[in-house]
Formats: sequence, C-alpha cells, structure tokens
Amino acid sequence: MKEIKIFGILLFASFFIKCASVNKTAPFNIQKATYKESLTEIEFTIPFSSENPVEFLKLFFRNQTTKVTYKSANILSATFSKTKKINFQLHGDSKKEFGNKPPPKKVDLPFKLNENEVMLSYKEKNEIKFFKLSNLKKEN
Repeated sequence: MKEIKIFGILLFASFFIKCASVNKTAPFNIQKATYKESLTEIEFTIPFSSENPVEFLKLFFRNQTTKVTYKSANILSATFSKTKKINFQLHGDSKKEFGNKPPPKKVDLPFKLNENEVMLSYKEKNEIKFFKLSNLKKEN
C-alpha cells in the first residue's frame, strides 16, 4: 500500500514538473530580440521565424507579465508599464467609493530571471511551454 502512495505522489509531481518545464529548444527561431526603455514603459520587439503556426501567450519580465501581440506576421511585441495607474474615486460619502479596486499585486514568477532575461510562454499541442530569452539588447 505504501508503494502505491509513493508511486502516486511521484506520478503527480512529474506531471507538474513536465508542465512547468522551460524548453531549451522551441518550434520557432528567435532572431535578435531587443527592448526600448522610456520613462513610462519598456517595449520588447521579438522577430521570429517558424515553419508551423505558433500561439504565443505571455512575456514575463522583472516580476511582471503581459500579453504578447503581433506587430507583423513575424514580429512579436510586448509592452510593460513602469508607472502604476490607479484611479481611485475619493468621496466624503464612503458608499461612492464602492467601485475602487485594490492595487495590483506583484506577480511571483514560477522561475528565476536575471535583469536582462525574459520568459516567453507559448502553446504547443494544447500544452503551455516556456522559452527563456537571455542577453537581450537594449536600444537607445
């Protein structure tokens, strides 16, 4: 009975390890990924090539995450805001402040990233996978 429990735990743990794995190879090639930093935002430009269609999901950077968009057919774009825009409605009557939302929490990423690294998530065969981009070039 004890062996069955241990086997079940190992099977369960291996499922999560597989789901959160970072791929060193991907079904796409990334050319020179760059970013521009201004006072208010950081914008990433990621040119890529792929023989098959790839569904890109999110980009993770400095404890933030954002959706990836397509600038063109083979260029991804993602923008991170450096300013926190919170629009609170303050009023003498506390009932008028009902719609105020708490400030967003800092995202705890399930992986460790250095200052000039990003993690790109994509979907392959209904499974979410991750690809780390290192040594990004900062444009002026």
